[in-house]
Amino acid sequence: MTNRLINISEATAIALHAAVLLVNKVGPISAAAIAAELGVSKHHLSKILRVLVVRGRIASSKGPRGGFFLTERQKHATFMQIMEAVEGKVRPAECLFGRRPCARRSCILGGLLCRLNAAFADYFNNTSLMNFKEEK
Repeated sequence: MTNRLINISEATAIALHAAVLLVNKVGPISAAAIAAELGVSKHHLSKILRVLVVRGRIASSKGPRGGFFLTERQKHATFMQIMEAVEGKVRPAECLFGRRPCARRSCILGGLLCRLNAAFADYFNNTSLMNFKEEK
């Protein structure tokens, strides 16, 4: 059981943080260097980075000077695009059960989930990696 109110998967959290890290790097950076900077498992990170490469959200190059990087186009990806590359299509939940299990005419949360989902979607759809580009 999680102790977080908003439950974003660890894979998505790692993907978002890795992508934000990459938007501020020049040239390829190794998975080991990314893992060290984020304080995450290199093995887990490598799986996530591979998914992001396959889905076109980050790029990679091989060889001794290879690693992961973002193209100019990829730097403008939204948080939602990164999340959906990892999780698949996001579908807002209108019920804590993911279905309508009770006989109540109205939800005990009074539409709170709909409002939270709308706020979350708005932030993730309108926040790009470039929002976190540091000026040098």
